Amino acid sequence: MAATRRRRLTGLSSVVISSLRTTPIRGRRRNWFNWGKEYEYAADVDHLGATLRLATPSDAPEIGALMRASVYDLFPGFYAEATSRSAAEYITKPDMALISDGTYYVHEAGGEVVACGGWSKRAKLYVGGAVQEDDDRIINPATEAARIRAMFVRADWTRRGLARAILTACENAARDAGFSEMTLLATLPGVPLYLAYGFREIERYEVELPDGVPMEGVVMTRAITTADPARVSGI
Repeated sequence: MAATRRRRLTGLSSVVISSLRTTPIRGRRRNWFNWGKEYEYAADVDHLGATLRLATPSDAPEIGALMRASVYDLFPGFYAEATSRSAAEYITKPDMALISDGTYYVHEAGGEVVACGGWSKRAKLYVGGAVQEDDDRIINPATEAARIRAMFVRADWTRRGLARAILTACENAARDAGFSEMTLLATLPGVPLYLAYGFREIERYEVELPDGVPMEGVVMTRAITTADPARVSGI
C-alpha cells in the first residue's frame, strides 16, 4: 500500500485527506444514479417514534454497538469478508471529541439509540486510521469544509428519514458556525444516501485500515444551502 499522502483535492476548499493511508483508485467509477433515486423518498417519510438529540458520553457504548451491528449488516453486500470484518473492528469506535464538541447526534426510540451521525469543525475526517498531528485542529470555516462524520442507522430503522434528519441538523449547525461547504469520506453503503441529499463524488480512494486491509471509500462534497429548510428545532 502507498505511504500516507496529503493531497489537495480538486473542487474542495482546502480539504486534505490525511486521516488514513490512502491510494487513489483509477478507472473504477461506478454509476450510482439508480441507487440515489431509491433514496429520494426518504425526506417524505415521517420518522415518528424516534427523537433526535445531541449525544452524551453515556451514549458511547450503545453508539459503538449500533455502529458494529450496522457494519456487519450492510458491509458484506459491498465489501469482501476480510474488509467487512476489519471495518467492524476499526471504524466503529465512537469519537468522543464529536460528543464533547456538541456536534454528534442520536435518534432515540424506546430508550434505544437507533441512528447516529454528526459533523465536525476539526480536521479529522473519520475514525479508523493512524493518528495525524492535525486531527484536533479547528478548521477555518472561511476556507475549509465541515466534516460529516460517522453516520449509521440500525437495520430495522432504515428508510424512515433518520439519516436525512441528521444530515439536515448537521447542515444547519455547520451553517450557524460559518461554514459554506460540507465534505465526507463515504463508505460504499452510504453513497446512495449522500447522493440523494445532494453530495457529489469527487474522488474514489482505497483506504488502508490499521491491519493492512484495504477499504474503498468515496470523497464527496456538498455546498451548504443559504436557506434554512426543515430546521430541526431544539438541537
